[in-house]
Amino acid sequence: MVQNSFDAGIFLIMIVIGFVSVAFVKQIGTLILIVPIFAFSIIGVMILVGYDVSSYTQTEIRGDLINETSYFIGNGSEPNGTGQLWMGMTFIILSIIFGAVFVDKALKGELIAG
Repeated sequence: MVQNSFDAGIFLIMIVIGFVSVAFVKQIGTLILIVPIFAFSIIGVMILVGYDVSSYTQTEIRGDLINETSYFIGNGSEPNGTGQLWMGMTFIILSIIFGAVFVDKALKGELIAG
């Protein structure tokens, strides 16, 4: 059985965008927390449903093609015992925490700084 794979580049870009958005909350306002809420929710759900985070490399050496897959999260066959459950739940919990902060600030009327 071939395991579905989530590209490591997109995974890292989504993490960086999420944490950079959190870093600029004071300057821009709480409204920017929507970005990490969605980014971390998507990452968490993708990992929890069994997608591996991997990168794929194809190298040609003297006419022979060598395919190499590097797994960052997962092992390519089974989601058990590879850290996928706690990693996915960590991202879901992060999105819930940022969602709670967003709702709190929205109820107080502090969505936009300044």
